[in-house]
Amino acid sequence: MAKKNIVVVSLDEVRPDHLSCNGYNKINTNHIDLVAKQGVRFETCISTADFTPIAMGTVITGKYPHKHGVRDAYCHHRWLCGKWTIGKATWLCRRF
Repeated sequence: MAKKNIVVVSLDEVRPDHLSCNGYNKINTNHIDLVAKQGVRFETCISTADFTPIAMGTVITGKYPHKHGVRDAYCHHRWLCGKWTIGKATWLCRRF
């Protein structure tokens, strides 16, 4: 079996009921509709945090916020900056 690519699309501050793939007809979201049609679309999603950078820390690491350490999206805690890396990129201080 051939390997499949996985692309995760995260939209911040987009209401699901304002996408044309969900029946909204005041604007066209053609590109998002195409991705929804050809890929897998989740109708129910649960986040680990109410602030996107902290929640995305969980998506990137697979750990809960209390385990991955992202508490401040703008890296105000100097002791934490640069501590977590993925490959050669330091994602925490560069606002991934």
